[in-house]
Amino acid sequence: MRCWFSARIRALVLVEGLGTVNGYDSIFVFRMDNDDPDVAKHRAIAIAREKLERSFVNMDGGRTRWCVSRVLTLDVLRTEDLDAVEVWQEGITPSVLEQFAFDAEFDPMAEPTDNSGVDPLRLGDDEPTPETK
Repeated sequence: MRCWFSARIRALVLVEGLGTVNGYDSIFVFRMDNDDPDVAKHRAIAIAREKLERSFVNMDGGRTRWCVSRVLTLDVLRTEDLDAVEVWQEGITPSVLEQFAFDAEFDPMAEPTDNSGVDPLRLGDDEPTPETK
């Protein structure tokens, strides 16, 4: 049985002498010929390492490396078609500014939208440049 999986991966940015300076969570969607979670976890780690891990000297001269530290979530998406499949949901605690009456109406199109942070240059299978390897 071919299954789609989604994996939420945490990558940390480490700088020599400073340790962890930043971190990122990414979601990868991939397909496998079975639904074995252990095999899927290994595949998720391999994908994330290939896409995210790199070492370089930063603009301040510090040796820097991005490394995969955790698989935060791993879900099987038991479907053939990924159109409109939810791959991530995160509970939130609404802030004071997000308190609305029960009958409030919303216009999501009128609200500004941020980018998720995914680098569009890294969406394809392009070879990494020496600066990002």
